[in-house]
Amino acid sequence: MGQGGYLTLVNSTDTIWRKTYQHSYQMNVWNFPNVVDAQTCVSIYVEWNQHFFNNASDDAGEVVYALGDTNDSFEIQANATSGFDLKVYFLHLKTHSNQNEALFSLGWNPKGTVSFILSGTKGQYSSSNLNGSSWMRDNLALLGTKELSELCIPGTHHAGMNVKTSNTFGATACNVLTQTRNVREQLQLGVRYLDISPVLKEGYYFAGNYRKIEAIYAWQGATGQSIEHIIEDINAFTLVRQELVILNLSNSLNTDVEDSMYRSFNTTEWHRLLKLLSKINHRFHALRSMDLSVKTLNEYISQKAAVLIIINDTIDLGSYWGKGFFKPSSFHIKYQYTNTNNIAKMAADQFEKMKTQSLAYFLLPWTLKQNTFQASMCFFGTASSIKELANEANQQLPSLVYPKISNTTFPNIILVDNLLTSELAAFVMAINWKIHQIIKTNQESPISEKIILPNKL
Repeated sequence: MGQGGYLTLVNSTDTIWRKTYQHSYQMNVWNFPNVVDAQTCVSIYVEWNQHFFNNASDDAGEVVYALGDTNDSFEIQANATSGFDLKVYFLHLKTHSNQNEALFSLGWNPKGTVSFILSGTKGQYSSSNLNGSSWMRDNLALLGTKELSELCIPGTHHAGMNVKTSNTFGATACNVLTQTRNVREQLQLGVRYLDISPVLKEGYYFAGNYRKIEAIYAWQGATGQSIEHIIEDINAFTLVRQELVILNLSNSLNTDVEDSMYRSFNTTEWHRLLKLLSKINHRFHALRSMDLSVKTLNEYISQKAAVLIIINDTIDLGSYWGKGFFKPSSFHIKYQYTNTNNIAKMAADQFEKMKTQSLAYFLLPWTLKQNTFQASMCFFGTASSIKELANEANQQLPSLVYPKISNTTFPNIILVDNLLTSELAAFVMAINWKIHQIIKTNQESPISEKIILPNKL
């Protein structure tokens, strides 16, 4: 008997992976497939040996995969010297983040899943250890000429809710905090779409997470990072990184009124916020009528960083419109959350939405929602928190989403709670490479066999 869990391998390269070596010592289960085909993923069950008569710290395993006919290869290692851990060692395999050799940890989730992601082609590989701060810039050779509607990017839900700066009764870290990292750290880990719900509290603007409890005609929630702090985080990032950042503001709430009368911002309150947000540097200017999703990544960031601010409200933006500030009509983002704490139900619902809205700029909210009982039991410390639910959903993201991807059915934005590493950025690059390879394969097919697939827009 011993701890067991899964390792998901995502091969989004242009070549097959062939197993050239496998060995283990004292592992209960360490069996890997002989091949992993290009543009596929596979989940492997791994089990350590914790038998009473064995020293579990001696558990070990190795498996080596070669990439097609190249001399590129990598080794997956199981090591228990300092606790159970799965690692990857690159040998003669260059990525944007390393040259020839690298050793990094994938971690270990007992009864859960960890992933190793590798995408691209020789000389242009991206992997799980990619540099999240510059992944767009690093991959402009592939991404630069593509419209935003042809790309997938990572996003964070309630991006400013990594801290609780004020709260109502019953609002705890368990039921209001959605993130662990602040906005600047999220950007450094690869996030390029920030979902913010602005709140007016004692005359100041904050990110917030509130819900109305109809049964008692009251609101429950909390404020997070101040908008001023978020602006500082964005400016600090774009000062050194030439990347695209999309800031989406929706579900505003004025809490400077009687509790039961909390309401959305009026035009004056919105314009005060827009004036504050005007401190964001590198705001992208465009015509009001322009469809921002059909502009290429090069048009946004070939010369400098770019920031788009989307205001999801019915107010007139006035002179701000087009000067970095845009209405939803400029982007046509389509999404709808799934109101469940069950990952299977959420995934099935979102995959159906992704399929039926394949012609739209589709945002995939990969988030689980606490039910009313869970949210209320947070007060007693006996419920799964929002972040714990997110950890459950996020570790299954690659294995569940990657098989659903085609060049006409894919998410333009993947929105998550509790982003902790750059793995989501690595995964969206795997999606972008898979789309690219499908299109390339269709273009290279003989005319008589070529399948003509429609553009996403």
